[in-house]
Amino acid sequence: PKRLLFTQSRYVVCAMRCDHMLTLCAMSVLPMGVLASSETLSCDPRDGIAGVNVWLPDDAGYDEQRKDQYSKWLGTHADASARLHPAIIAQCNSEVTVQRVLAFAKRCSYKVVIRGGGHSYVGLSSCNTPRCMQLDVSHMNHTSVEDDLLVAGPGVRLVNFFKFMGNHSLSVPHGVCTNVGIGGHFQSSAYGPLSHAHGSGLDHVVGFRMVLANGSIVQASRHDLNATLYRSVLGSSPGSWGVITQYSIRGIRDSDVPRTNMVRAQWLWNRTTFVAVMKHLHFIAKDQEERNKRDMRIILFAAPPSRASDIKDRGFKMYIRVHTLWTGVDSGDMTHFWKELYLKPLQDLSPMEYSDDTTVLSKSTLLTPWENGNDRYAMQDFISDHWWGEEFVNAIADYLEESEKMLPDMYPSFQFNPLGNQSQWTRNAGMNSLPWRNFRSYADDWMFVNKSKEHLYPQAIQRMRDFSEKTRKLWEFRDGVPDRSTFMSPQVNLTDLRNSSIARQFFPNMTAFRQLQLFKAELDPDDLFSNPNTIPLPQTGPWSSSPVVV
Repeated sequence: PKRLLFTQSRYVVCAMRCDHMLTLCAMSVLPMGVLASSETLSCDPRDGIAGVNVWLPDDAGYDEQRKDQYSKWLGTHADASARLHPAIIAQCNSEVTVQRVLAFAKRCSYKVVIRGGGHSYVGLSSCNTPRCMQLDVSHMNHTSVEDDLLVAGPGVRLVNFFKFMGNHSLSVPHGVCTNVGIGGHFQSSAYGPLSHAHGSGLDHVVGFRMVLANGSIVQASRHDLNATLYRSVLGSSPGSWGVITQYSIRGIRDSDVPRTNMVRAQWLWNRTTFVAVMKHLHFIAKDQEERNKRDMRIILFAAPPSRASDIKDRGFKMYIRVHTLWTGVDSGDMTHFWKELYLKPLQDLSPMEYSDDTTVLSKSTLLTPWENGNDRYAMQDFISDHWWGEEFVNAIADYLEESEKMLPDMYPSFQFNPLGNQSQWTRNAGMNSLPWRNFRSYADDWMFVNKSKEHLYPQAIQRMRDFSEKTRKLWEFRDGVPDRSTFMSPQVNLTDLRNSSIARQFFPNMTAFRQLQLFKAELDPDDLFSNPNTIPLPQTGPWSSSPVVV
């Protein structure tokens, strides 16, 4: 693209003519006087970034700031400490301060990673190289609403966004972990209890404001004549393109989904019960798909309680929990027919707790803080384009039965989240860059190691790997697509998209991935925004032998 020079004018309308696209965009740039003052020319971050909170490794408070990440519990303490060690932490509270930080980073040759809520399981919102800085937008947490249009900053946590939406009888699909920041969440998946009936949260993003690597501010919308930026940013790889400073998201009104019903059931761990529950949940998911319905969403957890209050009340034992959400988007009320077909078999298994509640959609997502007592974790996915058979269900049961016997030194959190090819998640394929739309059975397999038993962590990792490899033929994709299981342990370069085999795991359509690389070269030719999972430049990606002229 044509380089945009800083001017005294606040707003500039420009046309970017690129090799494979033409984008009209409205941009604002920082006035020359703000960027050209004497102190902004320094590469000392204390002097060179005006109006920004800055922490360096020797500063008081640096350790607290750098470890404000969920991945501080990934691997051993030493692993986490080494991984979460940016050279600079810069905390922004406005678009202007974001521009100043990016100007500093470009001038002084720093790479930039972006932190919203710090919930990346593998620590991709931090870094540990000498010329890498973390740009923290957690304080950009404004919210507003007009009719059903929600406006929110990237630092808003899901727990606060959920409450805000509920106060206005609105909903948007999102995950269930309270401290996730929406900045990365609405770029990556926003997958949760509403996804079966309403797709990804990304699908509800109408537009966003973003600061690009050159300091300009662009406003992208799904209604743009050329929506390349909008479609590329949503669903590809968070942090690749720029710093999102504001989302506009279309909410779902409670009045539009008036037949919401939520059921919760819980059993003390028992292998036989687990197998029976898993088989029935598979039946529900398959039956919904065969009927071409999006009414019933189901989630299973096999884990001990995570919250200290629950552990005190129930003891540190393993439970099987099922949450179902009926939205009735296709069938209306949950009639006696559906209750007999879907719920009675669960009741017949004699749960120790069972509730069946009529609710409103905006109150139906069960958020959890996922407290884990500072225990260490590893995690892998099983994502399949088919429904799991009895052999794999029994293998999972055996694996969890062995895990249950390891309490309290090690313990699992197995989370089964099936969808199906009739779900709105799948129907919305193509709305953005989100690549993993066509799955049926899906589970997150977490393993936690007691914080006082760190020496057992390698054993936990190896056990997970062994189970994955032993059962591979039972869960891997059957359409010729490479393994889509992402093993999230502290291994080096496990998410590095410059590696073609890894890139194919995340982006099975490599033609689409190539287009993302070309667009990355246009927006960020110096690869300012860079972490081990950002879209790589064409020269550094799987096709590095084929130079690209941009």
